[in-house]
Amino acid sequence: MRFNSTAKKAISALLILLLMAGFYGAIIALCNQYLREHDMLTNTSKFVLGIFMFAGFYFIYKWFSKRIDTIQKQND
Repeated sequence: MRFNSTAKKAISALLILLLMAGFYGAIIALCNQYLREHDMLTNTSKFVLGIFMFAGFYFIYKWFSKRIDTIQKQND
């Protein structure tokens, strides 16, 4: 199976998306674990951690969307 350059770029963008989301999710999970183990996990810290999680995944998705649009425009 042969892929053209556009497909290779799209696949690499998807893999980078998964890598960034996984790495960021792991950081959030480690922060949550740390707060839980040291009895510092309150409703406020859960809320702040949730905001960071939402914002981080939003910006990762925003980067991915721009990257896919750029790849598509280069193909036209």
